[in-house]
Amino acid sequence: MPGPLLPPASSPARPCKPQSHGADPPAASPPTSAADVREAAIELGAQAPPEVKEAAVEAARARGPEYEEEEGRDFQGQPFTKCKPLLKLLGVTNPSFTEDDERWGPPMALRAVNHVAIGCFDVDAITRFYTKVLGFKEIPRPKIGFPGHWLKGCGIMLHIIDHDPQVPRRFRDWKDEYEAEPEAWFIRRGSHLAFEVEDFEEAEALLCRHGVEYSRHVLPDANMRQLFFYDPEGNGVEVGKYDDTWAFLRKHGEENGWLGE
Repeated sequence: MPGPLLPPASSPARPCKPQSHGADPPAASPPTSAADVREAAIELGAQAPPEVKEAAVEAARARGPEYEEEEGRDFQGQPFTKCKPLLKLLGVTNPSFTEDDERWGPPMALRAVNHVAIGCFDVDAITRFYTKVLGFKEIPRPKIGFPGHWLKGCGIMLHIIDHDPQVPRRFRDWKDEYEAEPEAWFIRRGSHLAFEVEDFEEAEALLCRHGVEYSRHVLPDANMRQLFFYDPEGNGVEVGKYDDTWAFLRKHGEENGWLGE
């Protein structure tokens, strides 16, 4: 049985303090106290008065954004913590996203791509698609407590995972997102995974053998050919040939020094 959500934590908001990079900026003196800001964020949200929102922004500039923490339990009863910036509760954008200022420090130091997760309602059907059509191989998966499969291919891992039943989804059928029957070209300028193939014609022939609906796009000026299609639950996929794209990137990478990064 799914465990109940715990009530909101009663502890005060936790300031998210960025590391110091050089001299600390002078602390601002907000016209509204931190306690007032926290209370208004929780009780009024985006309807809080402008002076409260301004005070929250100034506090974030001076000390880093403050957070409201709430304890919850997933459908297996395992605890987790929801960490929500007060700025978000107030409907205000964190100034670090809009201001070019050294006070925010350097970005996160990422080491590598670990995996791409694909949530779905039928983990076996999605796994068959990515193994039989796109050639991924299934690899061992630890006991995590919910259905899924791990796949490996093209230098990445795919985690095929069963949708969380606690998430309040607007649609169960992915096609309900659209106002008309979805067509493969819809995803060309939307979210999708893109893979490069050696033989474009063979890739297209394989899609035809499996009866996959797709759209073909040829960009003569860029010497680029692309095939777009959906997996069985509406996740976008692209395969293509991008010879001149790599030549373009190599040229500009050598000129700007980021080729080996």
